[in-house]
Amino acid sequence: MVARGPSKRVLRRNAKAALNNATKLSKRGRKKISPAARAACEHAIAQLRVVLASGDAAENALQTAIDDLHRASHEHLARFRKPAWREFFESIASALFIALAIRAFLFEAFRIPSGSMIPTLAIGDQIFVNKMLYGPRVPFSTHRILEGNPPKRGEVVVFVYPVAKDQDFIKRIVALAGDTIQVKAGVITINGSPVSQRPLGERTFSDRMGDGGPWSTFTAQVAEETLDGHTYHVLQDPRPEYRLPDFGPVTVPEGHVFAMGDNRDHSSDSRIWGPVPLGHIVGRATFVWWSWGPEGLRLARLGEMVR
Repeated sequence: MVARGPSKRVLRRNAKAALNNATKLSKRGRKKISPAARAACEHAIAQLRVVLASGDAAENALQTAIDDLHRASHEHLARFRKPAWREFFESIASALFIALAIRAFLFEAFRIPSGSMIPTLAIGDQIFVNKMLYGPRVPFSTHRILEGNPPKRGEVVVFVYPVAKDQDFIKRIVALAGDTIQVKAGVITINGSPVSQRPLGERTFSDRMGDGGPWSTFTAQVAEETLDGHTYHVLQDPRPEYRLPDFGPVTVPEGHVFAMGDNRDHSSDSRIWGPVPLGHIVGRATFVWWSWGPEGLRLARLGEMVR
């Protein structure tokens, strides 16, 4: 029996890998090797390219060109080859840098620990936030590198809590700079016009006492609210003694937005601690990529867009 050599497809793949490696090493050591050595390497690279470009080249011609390039590389360029450990750590560092850049400027994952945005977001939801929409910020600051789209009423945003800047909050923007806002009997009025609401009856939802506490259920009155083209559901506590008092009217100052939770009577928001500076806005909530509730994985919520 005669052992067969590698197939032509394998040889072509090996040839491309050899060309790629030799070209990298040649560039790295171009100014550190003699003209004769450089010419020998460039000749071997050119020869392999010619053979590779010929679709009908014989397998032995292709193997010979690969071997010639390997010999030239080993003789003249071996000292410029990075050790395996360095290649490994450089790959890890590159991947880490890309991941951090994506997290800092493009998208970041956030977990929902409280019920202030029920029913739009449930406790245990994990969401992706678009950080490019309003313009990328300098990491660990409230300064923007570039100005993006201005925030709009009805958008759900993550922002740096104005009271404690080491915390991130998520709420819905309900009013913009210059707007006069008032909340009365659970209905928002902006510049004298009430925001449309349609009652949907009572429903039961899951809640949790603190991050990691026991789960419980509660009943709330649900309404469909429409604000500047955004339609979503909000809750009102059916027990009058648990409802937040009426608010306003107040005018949102320049450079700020007014944010409220969709669980209107159980939300710490701009009615309590004031408007949110534009520079504090991290990004807009996009969709739920993971959700874990009292019964385990909530498959129905995976991929749900944040309205």
